[in-house]
Amino acid sequence: MGVKMITLWWILPLIILGLVLGFYGRNLLDKAELHQITQDLSTPAGQDVETYDPALVSDLPEAAQRYFNFSLRPGAKLYRNVRLEMHGELGLGDKAQPNYFPFTATQFIVPDRGFTWALRSNSFPMLISGSDMMWDDQSWTRFWLFGNVPVARDGGSDDHFKSAEGRLLVELAAWSPAALLPQNGVAWTQEGPNIARAWLTTSTGRHWVDVHLNQDGQPKAYVIERWSNANAEGQYRPQPFGGTPSTFIDIEGTKIAAQVDVGNHFGTEDYFPFFKASLDKIEFF
Repeated sequence: MGVKMITLWWILPLIILGLVLGFYGRNLLDKAELHQITQDLSTPAGQDVETYDPALVSDLPEAAQRYFNFSLRPGAKLYRNVRLEMHGELGLGDKAQPNYFPFTATQFIVPDRGFTWALRSNSFPMLISGSDMMWDDQSWTRFWLFGNVPVARDGGSDDHFKSAEGRLLVELAAWSPAALLPQNGVAWTQEGPNIARAWLTTSTGRHWVDVHLNQDGQPKAYVIERWSNANAEGQYRPQPFGGTPSTFIDIEGTKIAAQVDVGNHFGTEDYFPFFKASLDKIEFF
């Protein structure tokens, strides 16, 4: 019995150490994969970029024209790619108990490729880091507690990719208006006096994002039907998703949302804004 107990006391710490090292190594690989994607995206913007002219949208429905003429000043360079630094709160709970925790994050949006979003929270005990990503034909959600404990790990499925693509559509409307110009293959319809709908065709089909506007063309909300499993059944299905901007910032003639609240079941009594973010730095390229 004594020998067995001594052996057990040696084996258990080795097993625990092996698990810790294994998780830590997986975390390093996650960071390396993300770095591989974004390492070539920090190039300063070039000079030979088309500029905005309201004539570019003169054939669009009136609400769409209003959106673009608010978002893009005549002569503004039509950069579509954007790098964002942000801070805010993420809710890990539900509407009744949001369980918000603070975060900082860096995001790249490249409309032709997708997005990357690298998060960090140093608020004890929620020492969380990780990333959300949709790039080319892959997507993932990977978050770690203390750098060693996986608290969310998903991706590699058609459902996850389609859901991530929905997030990208909302963020294009909020943070890359030039990407939605008709010259980029985007069609527009008018769904009401103050609702402009952008139609985009991707590898998963034809999708829309609605921009709700005031009379000046300032967005009041961004709304989609997102493919999501954020429901009581945990089943993927289309459901309302969207958010509201509260302030805007003008970067060399491109005006984008500087603060947003976003969540599932937008416009219903179940709406829960689990994502609240304020931009700290914006770079178009």
